[in-house]
Amino acid sequence: MQNITRKRFIPMTQFTTELLNFLAQKQDIDEFFRTSLETAMNDLLQA
Repeated sequence: MQNITRKRFIPMTQFTTELLNFLAQKQDIDEFFRTSLETAMNDLLQA
């Protein structure tokens, strides 16, 4: 499964683009949101 890496506080347009790419590859949407939430939480904890 593809590992999603992003910089902190990405714009919504980039998030939407990544989501559409993820869906186009027919990958598990739960994994996309889990990884996105994990990244956001880690960024908040490091702030």
